[in-house]
Amino acid sequence: MVRVALATDIRLFRDWLADTLQRNDRFRIVASAPDLAALDSGIREHGPDIALVDTRLPEARQWVAGASDRYQGVRFVGFGSGGDVESKANWIAAGVCDVIDRNCSLTEFVETLVAASRHEALLEPRVVRAVITRLHAASRGTGSDIRLDGLTRTEKRILTELERGLANKEIACNLNCAEATVKNHLHSIYTKTGLGNRMKLAAWYRVQRGPGAGAP
Repeated sequence: MVRVALATDIRLFRDWLADTLQRNDRFRIVASAPDLAALDSGIREHGPDIALVDTRLPEARQWVAGASDRYQGVRFVGFGSGGDVESKANWIAAGVCDVIDRNCSLTEFVETLVAASRHEALLEPRVVRAVITRLHAASRGTGSDIRLDGLTRTEKRILTELERGLANKEIACNLNCAEATVKNHLHSIYTKTGLGNRMKLAAWYRVQRGPGAGAP
């Protein structure tokens, strides 16, 4: 069962959405918040699998950028914005794994959440291209051209685990090393790529490896 925390300031919609998802046996609502501060508290207290964020909330994108680093095991999904490529790319670059169009059907809404819980993304190729453009722009001035061949084998293994949505402690367990070692490697990766966000790294690594790529 996927544990979900959500935040929107429209109470009627918030209650309807929470009730609708709760009726689906694949989801359990663990927190329903009217603002980002309350959502932050709900995430800390309940540790959801997915955090649904209303993209219209003030400072929501900046909050996601920080929260996606603070809560490493949580998958962030935006909802309520338009479906244009630029908007989606900006949100994904900030740290969400997908953005749900306000004009989507309930079935599409649920499918997106299920995909997010499986560490997948139902992104159109043009959205992925736009995200990568932003990732390259973010790396300017770092002296890095963001290439996989500039990373060590261990760094690539860590990125493979990070792409799966694992937290540092879980990555350390899988690689049979200390959590501090994982943090040191991530710091090195951030420095080399110029990407200071786990979701940005995961999105970039997914595209760099290409479809069907095996483990490094």
